[in-house]
Amino acid sequence: MGIVFAALMCFYFKPMKKRLFFLLLSLFSFVVWSQPSIDKKLRDNIAENKIRSQTSWEYKYTGDQPESTGTRTSETKYNASGDATEIITYNPKGMVMNVEKYRYDDTGNKLEYSRYSGGNESQIAYQKISVYDNRHNVTEEKGFDGVEKFSNYYAYDAQGKLSEILYYRNNLLKEKRLFSKDGLKTSVSIYNSSGKIISRLLLSFDDKDNLLEETVYGMNQDIIEKKTYDYDDKKNIRRESKYKLNKMTLRTTYNYNDAGDLSEILEEGQDGVRFIKKSFSYSASGNITEIKWRRKASEDFNSITYYYDAKGICTQSETLYPSTNFRALTKYTYEFN
Repeated sequence: MGIVFAALMCFYFKPMKKRLFFLLLSLFSFVVWSQPSIDKKLRDNIAENKIRSQTSWEYKYTGDQPESTGTRTSETKYNASGDATEIITYNPKGMVMNVEKYRYDDTGNKLEYSRYSGGNESQIAYQKISVYDNRHNVTEEKGFDGVEKFSNYYAYDAQGKLSEILYYRNNLLKEKRLFSKDGLKTSVSIYNSSGKIISRLLLSFDDKDNLLEETVYGMNQDIIEKKTYDYDDKKNIRRESKYKLNKMTLRTTYNYNDAGDLSEILEEGQDGVRFIKKSFSYSASGNITEIKWRRKASEDFNSITYYYDAKGICTQSETLYPSTNFRALTKYTYEFN
């Protein structure tokens, strides 16, 4: 986590909660959890305050005092709905490192994401253009992944459930996935470019549509990996467990405060050691005031602390890495419509 990350977190922090998304570009189906209520609150704050842009400035510390002159690290532009439309990051010399651009439709669906290196917008480092149906399901993705062109096509059944995915690279079919639903179970068969099945996923849900178990089978129908999920009565994920060869390899526990916001993420490995990996603190108004994180139980926590004005606009943050004694103050300036 760096200074640019701190700037983005001021308005685009998304703790893991509630909504389930499958990142189906890889062999395994990974789970990403987000908290729509926090995300919406941040966008609403930007929109209500008519913020047009946010610029972050980094001030390194000399002893216990920050330097008097800051270095611009990023600039983010927003549309009237509070969504980021452009993010520019700068190196310490003030040169543009990356430019990221976003485009949305009238309902908020992201139509395009493009990233350019070095500020040269004639050369795309990555691009994805998306098409949606009237249910807001993505039906097509096309673009460039940094190496080659790609296109993905998604089909749905009458109930709006995913039924097929086709992955193309440079206009050649690379992988096909077929979804077959049977009650509360969904089987996903994965085929290579020759039409040969290479893997299978079995997804089990409860009657609230929460994913309970995910099992990955190899070519010989041997179980490669299994994941299980537990939830509270508000459909918040409470525990995620990963298994290989019927042995637990990683268990992640999520705790929430009384307002329903994510407060802690704990991890437990094969050694049985359970520790707090991340923690989140909030103000009475629900703004995130501090994030702490570490990789191992033996490490000290890194941290970012956030400060707000009376309107809930983030004015500055302080980043600390104890292991390297790195400390920096980031101030945020704004332009308004």
